[in-house]
This record gives sequence, C-alpha cells and structure tokens, in this order.
Amino acid sequence: MAKFQVGHKYRLPLWELVYHDCVVAQWYWGDYNNKLPAIWDKRDMFNILYGTPPMFMFTRQVWSQYKDRFVQSYKDVCNVARAVGYAEMTDHRFITPDRNVQQTSFANGTTITVNFSNESYRLPNGEKLKPMGYHLMAEK
Repeated sequence: MAKFQVGHKYRLPLWELVYHDCVVAQWYWGDYNNKLPAIWDKRDMFNILYGTPPMFMFTRQVWSQYKDRFVQSYKDVCNVARAVGYAEMTDHRFITPDRNVQQTSFANGTTITVNFSNESYRLPNGEKLKPMGYHLMAEK
C-alpha cells in the first residue's frame, strides 16, 4: 500500500490539476496525515506540494504524545495551503530523473518545490533544498 499511497515516484496530482481551485482535497478520513507517524513527514510534503490542508485524527493520548509534531505539521502545511488554496494548479513536474524532486505551479504565481530525497538538492538560484524540505516562491 505505501508504495503507491505515498510513493512519490508514482503519485501524480491529477485531481488537483483539474479541481484545486474549486474543491479542497484531503487524505481520506481513514488514512490521514498522522495515522502512521513513520510517514507523517512524507504526507506533509505531499500536502505542501499539492497546496492542500492536512487532515488529523487523534485521541487525548495521541495529542499528548505528538502535540509538538501536530503544531509543526500545522505551521508547515497550512502556510502553504493559505498561499495557494484558492488558486488553480497549472503545472506539476518531476525536476530530477529519479523523481525525488518535484515542483508545482499555481495561477497566482506561486511555485513550490519539494525534495523527497535523502540528499540535499541545489535549486537553480543556488539555494540548498534539504532532504524532505520544500521551497515556496511567490510572485511579487
């Protein structure tokens, strides 16, 4: 399941390319950002790349155990979702041949680059994109 559900080399944001500007897409209720903590970072990266909000489910015990992680996820993902939430996704591309670095563009001029790799990637402007990191460039 994980190979295709969160396999960045296989996933394509077809739904978001068509409907991003008119429908809010999320993980489905039985498979949310924090369901499997081992892949939580990766789910956050998909939300960032696609400009979609996170989805969380938790009990009091889970909240107590992962409170700081929930806050980190909220801050990372929601800032991007706010930046592009109402904009049409106009492009998705694989930047590297191994598909580890991907980029999406939106009608409001925002471009998001995500590095799913375990190694840093050098952006064209010389900036270093850390592993499991992202870069958001908004048109001014």
